[in-house]
Amino acid sequence: MKKLLSLLLVALLAIGALSLAACFPGNTPETPDNGGNNTPVSEPSIADAKEFLLGYLEDEATVTPADYTLPAQVKVGDYTYTVTWTANREDITITVENGLAKIDLNEKTPEAFEYTLTATISYGELTPDTITRNCSVPAYLVVSFEDYMAANKGDVLTIEGIVVAMNGKSVGNSRNHLFLADAEGKGGYYCYQLDDDPVAAGVEIGMTVSVTATVEPYSGMQELKGGTFQIVSTEKTNVETKDITAAFAAGESLKNLVGLPVTIKGVEIGRQVLGGTSEYLYFALNGKEGYVRTYITDFPHNMSHEVENNPDKTAIDTLHAEKFGWTANVTGILILYNSNPYLIPLGTDCFEYLELVEKTAEEKVDIELDAITLPGAYNADAEVTVPTVGNYYPTEAVIAWASNNAAIAYADGKLTITVPETDALTVEVTVTVTVGEVTKTKTFTITLSKAPITIPEALALADGSNVLVSGTVVKINTVWSDQYNNISVTIADEEGNELYLYRLATNVVVGDVITVKGVMATYNNARQVAAGATAEITDPAPVEVSLTEAVALADGRRVIVKGTVKQIDTAWSEQYGNITVTIEDAEGNTLYIYRLKTNVQVGDNVIITGKVGSYNGAKQIAAGATAEIVTPDVGGDPVDPDPTPDPEPSNKVTTIEGALSAAVGAEVEITGTVSEFYQGWNTQYNNCSPYIVDEAGNRIIVFRCKVDVKVGDVIKVVGTIGQYNEVNQVAEGNTVTVVTAHVCSDFTPADCLNAAVCKVCGLTNGEALGHDYADGACTRCGATQTASTVTVSKTIAELITALGWTSSTTKQSFTLDDNVSVKINGGSNTGKAYSGNQIRIYATDTPAGTITISVPEGYELVSIKITTETGTYAFLYLNDGTTDICNQTVAVSGNTVTLNSVKNGTDGKQVRVLAIEVTYQPAN
Repeated sequence: MKKLLSLLLVALLAIGALSLAACFPGNTPETPDNGGNNTPVSEPSIADAKEFLLGYLEDEATVTPADYTLPAQVKVGDYTYTVTWTANREDITITVENGLAKIDLNEKTPEAFEYTLTATISYGELTPDTITRNCSVPAYLVVSFEDYMAANKGDVLTIEGIVVAMNGKSVGNSRNHLFLADAEGKGGYYCYQLDDDPVAAGVEIGMTVSVTATVEPYSGMQELKGGTFQIVSTEKTNVETKDITAAFAAGESLKNLVGLPVTIKGVEIGRQVLGGTSEYLYFALNGKEGYVRTYITDFPHNMSHEVENNPDKTAIDTLHAEKFGWTANVTGILILYNSNPYLIPLGTDCFEYLELVEKTAEEKVDIELDAITLPGAYNADAEVTVPTVGNYYPTEAVIAWASNNAAIAYADGKLTITVPETDALTVEVTVTVTVGEVTKTKTFTITLSKAPITIPEALALADGSNVLVSGTVVKINTVWSDQYNNISVTIADEEGNELYLYRLATNVVVGDVITVKGVMATYNNARQVAAGATAEITDPAPVEVSLTEAVALADGRRVIVKGTVKQIDTAWSEQYGNITVTIEDAEGNTLYIYRLKTNVQVGDNVIITGKVGSYNGAKQIAAGATAEIVTPDVGGDPVDPDPTPDPEPSNKVTTIEGALSAAVGAEVEITGTVSEFYQGWNTQYNNCSPYIVDEAGNRIIVFRCKVDVKVGDVIKVVGTIGQYNEVNQVAEGNTVTVVTAHVCSDFTPADCLNAAVCKVCGLTNGEALGHDYADGACTRCGATQTASTVTVSKTIAELITALGWTSSTTKQSFTLDDNVSVKINGGSNTGKAYSGNQIRIYATDTPAGTITISVPEGYELVSIKITTETGTYAFLYLNDGTTDICNQTVAVSGNTVTLNSVKNGTDGKQVRVLAIEVTYQPAN
């Protein structure tokens, strides 16, 4: 069965733009057109049309498991040719509409079959010519529930299930969803954001449908995204609601049951979290908390979807608030978020309330205290309203407040916070809750400071804390929206620590040094500054100036200057990682570059990025600048030895900003820098999907680019605009040329344990310096000399060959030598071997994947290095750490360490491990 599934997946994934186009971003069938930008054709030519059509069809697959379209006409120059398609089978029908021929197949065939299409190209009285295509339809194969759960992201599957709930845009939902039960009772299917509306198509609860779509795991659950559905049977089958009380109370994995109607009995009604159109109605059982999400746009089709004064939402929310502390049975469609369960209501009776649970005075005090929170930091004066009576027991609980410093004063239900102008201040605020004879307190430690804190300090703050933090914009994650006035970016400090700013309300560009004022939050286990933060640009992105302009600027201004290295003033220092040089421009002007962090040679053409400084009255570029070594000579554009006339004006879109707003199908010719990958290089299909960004921070995906580009490469893209999720991208079929290949130059300095790392692409340069011991201590870092160390390493490729791992092998245990043991653990996917050279650790598993490295008693670990594939993948955190340790040597201690996989945004769900290196020594 699995072999058949694998073959089908390969066939489906090879289809490309012509069939199942809606399953893939950027694939919009349309009439081929050379755009009219070629040299005008003097007269019509069937040969030209045939050549053009052959070129259009060259990359199109001929495995066709679903209906699809082909062009019924092509335009070459000023002439439009008719293309008439015929098939050699009577069970294939072809209809033409709007310049497209729809090939209607009997795709639900129990056996595969082959067929031939013939295209007849004609124009007026010219003699027609033909093209033939040999195609095949694979056997229609509905995969089992087990194979659905085992499928990987990007696989295209067909499943069948019984409809238990659905959403449709025709009744007010924001998307088209289907929630299905496996007919054999093995689990549920969540079919998300389908192309068509099941309600409008006449689907009813209990019918059996098939769905063909792409596997898109999300937040700890398997789901199918996009794609199409068909009604298999109109006969109604009742799906019993599954009782998951015991599994929920025990904290067991529920991922197989996503999409099913479930009930949890005997829960206790808890708090509400309000959020406009979305509210979270909490309940608890055996210390495990869940919630019903009353998000009206995702209510099932049979419920109200009114945005204002929604009667169904009001009924559920109001009664839940009144029944705090009651026991109840709760029912709904099971969904997971961060692998934690919540329910979508099937109706207003989602809670069956049973009885009020009487609480002791002490329990009531604990409930009230748990609900009271305060931010851990304030960076501006504020007035905060705080409760004086209980939130849950307002007639019984009395709340009092006190502070140990006048900077936070309490009066009349408000805390007045005054942040000092100079030094930071720590204040303790105590809240006291009393119910009857029982009184308890809780103390909040709050930092008051108008000075920015470091990124690591910001990451350590609790959610809801005010934060004032500085850093340099290193990545534009979502470009500036004029509609919503926000942008999402990543900032970093000089040590490489990063912080994600979600929907920042200030427009910035890469290179800006900014001070951000906002509130800390957590999303998908990753820390960030929440939406709505503002920023002050304290040091704008560097500007490109001439050498003479640079010396006229004030000290501290960041600049970009170009020139040729004229002389080495101080040779490269391996110890300090810098060199001092003088550069010269084409006019003979010179500029002194002090302690440049990039090693260069006399004659190198360089682009220097750094700050203007002064020494003894003379201007220079101050210590810490970096250089990019470039060719040809940066002194000016080379002279064209054979000038040709400028080409005719083009209608192509030539900027990323323009491409983001262009119409689907518009031709583009744009240049940008690869900033990251939506999908990294796929060796099976020889493509990748990079993001490119311009100097203003505008960013767009180049979908299924056929060139293996790298982060930092400047590339030229020629293609057409497609869309995915209503966001523009450069569609598949584009042509990419590398204009300037990225050369690593801006490195974080190497130290004793860590190699230098390129700040642009993350690649390492050389090795760690290693300790240089003298008189028992390292001359570089001061570390005390210890017993002799042993370093062992193995590549995953070696281990796969030696131990015979396959993609079905998980949770491996192995050794690097007689002393070093490694254990891969996690959910059902973690540990799978792929591509002959990697093990995948899944952050989305339940439990999330881990790597545990151990040495026996009598030894201790010194350092580890986990080499991983680079790209938008998950992180590895050391023990309880909060920073990614992949591809760097990290100092450790003790005889056991655990590395935890953590999701990176929405797409980075797995760590792809390529090699493991461990250094250890005898214990002192």
